[in-house]
Amino acid sequence: MQLQGWIPDGALIQAADGNFYGTTLVGGANENEFCPYGCGTVFKITSSGALTTLHSFSEADGSEPVAIIQATDNNFYGPMAELTMTEQFFR
Repeated sequence: MQLQGWIPDGALIQAADGNFYGTTLVGGANENEFCPYGCGTVFKITSSGALTTLHSFSEADGSEPVAIIQATDNNFYGPMAELTMTEQFFR
């Protein structure tokens, strides 16, 4: 299990808090039949290099996040490569 995710996708962004954020196509805490290697993650890297997984996707909320942006409401959004019936973007 790759809790921190692997196969980073899209560019890292530097958010308003000064930290860097990105996504991985696979990995994370939710391995299952739909995502045998995990459904992907959103992660944060501090300026000192500390890595934190913020969210592990599952078949319930989409898989394979491919990019991330920070909107003016300070939330993060991005599209999913693999879609569920209800999710096309994450927040």
